[in-house]
Amino acid sequence: MDGEHYHFTTVEAMRAEIEAGRFVEHATVHGNVYGTSRSELERAQREERICILDIDIDGFQQLRDAAIEMNSVFVAPPSLAALEQRLVERGSETPATLATRLANAAAEIEFGTAHFDRVVVNDDFGMSVANVVAELYPALERVAADDARRADSCR
Repeated sequence: MDGEHYHFTTVEAMRAEIEAGRFVEHATVHGNVYGTSRSELERAQREERICILDIDIDGFQQLRDAAIEMNSVFVAPPSLAALEQRLVERGSETPATLATRLANAAAEIEFGTAHFDRVVVNDDFGMSVANVVAELYPALERVAADDARRADSCR
């Protein structure tokens, strides 16, 4: 949703903002330009909020090169075979795109396990999230548990 999940604009406006240094990371994917606004990241930090950025390896490297303080978490599949099965089950890949994605994934896994602060194997999404929260943000774990107890008492 524009203004809530993303801020939509034109490719030309994005490129101008990138050139002006207004993004801490950016990428062009399938003809669309994505980026993390420096001002939005700074606002969240001032408000003592936690930003979770879903970015690729290139975005991570841009943040690292810009000396952005962060906890980096690489989310890895249980195995390349499990990743292949997930992609096949989605039914969104051709044999050629599947081969490309798996080759890219192998290189990304190698990079991620060597350079990120933490690696989480996503064999159970809920447990993966809970483990990251418990390790990096234990205060959030208590809030989530309190929220779950309140939700159970409202049923």
